[in-house]
Amino acid sequence: MLSEVQALAPNIYQVLAPVVMCSPYEVPSVLAKGDSFDVALVLDGAGSSIAENYAGLARASQAIIFGDDAIAAATGFSLECIADDNSERVLPESIFTAARSLMPVEVLRRSYRSSGQALGDYVNSEFYGDRIIFEPSVDSYFGRSNVQLVKVNPPKAPEPESMDSEVAQVLELIYNHATWNPQDSLLVATASAKHAERLDQALQAGMREKAHLAEFFEGHGREKFEITTIQDLAHRIADRVIFSIGFGKDSSGKAPKSLGFISHRDGHRYLANCLVSARKHITVVSALEATDLVDPSIIGCDGLREMLSEIAKPSFKTQDADVNPMIADLAIRLTKLGVTTRTNFSSRFKLVASVGEKAAVIEPDWGLLGYNLSERHRLRPMMIRALGWDYIRVPSFELFADPEAVAQRIAIALGIELSKKPQPLFEMEPRAFEDTHFAWGDPADSNDQRLREDKPPHWG
Repeated sequence: MLSEVQALAPNIYQVLAPVVMCSPYEVPSVLAKGDSFDVALVLDGAGSSIAENYAGLARASQAIIFGDDAIAAATGFSLECIADDNSERVLPESIFTAARSLMPVEVLRRSYRSSGQALGDYVNSEFYGDRIIFEPSVDSYFGRSNVQLVKVNPPKAPEPESMDSEVAQVLELIYNHATWNPQDSLLVATASAKHAERLDQALQAGMREKAHLAEFFEGHGREKFEITTIQDLAHRIADRVIFSIGFGKDSSGKAPKSLGFISHRDGHRYLANCLVSARKHITVVSALEATDLVDPSIIGCDGLREMLSEIAKPSFKTQDADVNPMIADLAIRLTKLGVTTRTNFSSRFKLVASVGEKAAVIEPDWGLLGYNLSERHRLRPMMIRALGWDYIRVPSFELFADPEAVAQRIAIALGIELSKKPQPLFEMEPRAFEDTHFAWGDPADSNDQRLREDKPPHWG
């Protein structure tokens, strides 16, 4: 233990352990009472209270609190048994909320998730007020969606919660994933506690006949397969997420008045947490459609309705192209070489060029984005490559001096085979009137030949 190290070597203890990372609940047992630090970094401040972090705060002269109250809230803990459905329970104030009212605030706007964000535009507008910057992935450029909506059409039933057909559909998706994508971790979430229990029971029963899939369900370490409710999700990440709503239409053909944890007072946050849990892909299984959720008496239906509408008919933002003349000229030259170009794909990318399934972000050196040199020249290019793009930086001097050579180099990098003999990209004839000698008031005859032959005497 670190407290023992301090007791044995108090003079060199801080050199041996200048940084200590541990759970706030373990601080008293890991560190000695006399330990002091220059700064305490509190992670997940939105999901923990001041009391939970007191032991760490008491040992530091400064504190930096990180938190995201869109997906986390302090729930505290109690020594008494309290029913989960106790709506009268007063939740403690998070340390993030308390610090925000007393300390300077810095908003982190950039997402560094290297796999992109499923439903990124919807998540950004619905939960973050469009303040998060998501770099677009190459899959979004080629129209490959990382979201799937699986509709279930069960017969009308008096009990609309956890219908048999939805249970069967989710089990089929789980088995398909374990068979065809075992390298990816999987998480199943639902808005119904009853549905989660039935799914778990059905899976346990089905595994008796599918013993060959047992390795998948025991693997992936911290991201081991799990079936849970959206209420119990807390910073849980998986490569792929199946979100089974767990509710359908009742015998009258209408949606139920309560949608489980979606109708909870924190249902909006639960839904956000579920959506951001998917690293690569999210599949939504629903027996309800957006048109079934128009009744205002259904608590929490607005967010679910908008989500289903976005998945069924995704909206695409059209960017206004603000193109530099040299970039516009480069795009024309690349197009003439057979390269597909777009200058309005994203406000973050000046020019996108592609050939077949290979796409590249073309960035001139005057348009590099980032807070500092490290981000502009190292972090952002690495991020763009991690999202599936090729990254090609173009020096402005080269683009100005020899744009044709730059265009050919980019085309070759994208896989186009060009002749070794350079070919003119633009026809010189017929020329516009402004490019002729008549526009300058010169006569039709030319003295170019005389000038070529007019040599100084000492030339011989």
